Order: sequence, then C-alpha cells, then structure tokens
Amino acid sequence: METLAKGDMSVSILVRLLEAAGYDLKLVRPGHVRTVEDILAEQRRGDAS
Repeated sequence: METLAKGDMSVSILVRLLEAAGYDLKLVRPGHVRTVEDILAEQRRGDAS
C-alpha cells in the first residue's frame, strides 16, 4: 500500500479517491465528441451521468 509520503500515487488509488468523491469515470477514445445521439443512447441505457 502506498503512503503518499513522497507525492507518489498509483492510478488505482486515484480512481478510488475520485469514486469516493462522487465522480464516475468513463473511458472514451481520444478526440471523441459526444453527440446528441450518444446522450440519448446513454439515457435509454440508464447510464447517463
């Protein structure tokens, strides 16, 4: 387990901290821009943020 004493933080710890703070992370392709169709599809699936 990391102590963060030297400012060293792994990605997994960062993700856990962000999730604990209420953030929902979603991976997307670089340069991807959400369209209205993307938003509607997310709402239909029930995973809108």
